Amino acid sequence: MATITHDSGYRFFVFDNETDKRPVVQIASAEDERICARMLLEPLMILDASGLSREELRSLGALVAEKKPLILKGINAKR
Repeated sequence: MATITHDSGYRFFVFDNETDKRPVVQIASAEDERICARMLLEPLMILDASGLSREELRSLGALVAEKKPLILKGINAKR
């Protein structure tokens, strides 16, 4: 697992063994790893989430869209 960045109380990371060939980012709360989401970057889509409200997921989606170039760079570095 490689952390790409931290922002707004969340850690953005990728798993070394991610089986999905599409660009996917994992997001977890810095305070509680059980509060998490898995998002596809292209197109931006929530694949899985736990412990997050719809409003929090919308905010995370906006944050992922904003950080997309940095996240893609981190994903491509792991491939």
